[in-house]
Amino acid sequence: MKLSNESLKKLVRGACYFEEIKGYLYLHHYSAEQIEHFKNRDEFWYTRSVLASGIKIEFKTDAEKISFDYYAENVYSDDNTVDIYVDDVAHLVHRISKSGKTHLECALPSGNKKVSVYFPTDAMIGVKNFTIDGKYKSMKDRKMKLLAIGDSITQGYGAVMSGASYINALYRKTEYDIMAQGI
Repeated sequence: MKLSNESLKKLVRGACYFEEIKGYLYLHHYSAEQIEHFKNRDEFWYTRSVLASGIKIEFKTDAEKISFDYYAENVYSDDNTVDIYVDDVAHLVHRISKSGKTHLECALPSGNKKVSVYFPTDAMIGVKNFTIDGKYKSMKDRKMKLLAIGDSITQGYGAVMSGASYINALYRKTEYDIMAQGI
């Protein structure tokens, strides 16, 4: 089943602003107002404010395959991956080394499972044509909220894998719904 961007938004964690450009859904960890503020102040901060660090798509499913197209823009470092975790264990690590369009497919183990797709720390990314070949449902909202404000560690820089960043590891180990606003 191919998900619409509206359906996909319901599975996203860690984003506070969505932007649709040429059919791609861009996920941001800063609001439109915050991004505009950075844009008018400092180019370095602005470019980091539109990245997808700390953002994930998460759902329960019986599917045996997921796939999606993505467009990576402004790839700033070699520490960029799209990671797919199954039941909180890394299942696929896909390295992003340059800007451009890519189609990503991932075979999943059989049976019911939780799937988490972690987005890159140091790249702007848009997603479209997200397909799940089975039944799925969104995860329950977490009651406790945490706003993580900080520097490059909070952003996730240097983690080598997006899913292994400080914020994403904290998310898996706690009951907090985390909004990571690090630059």
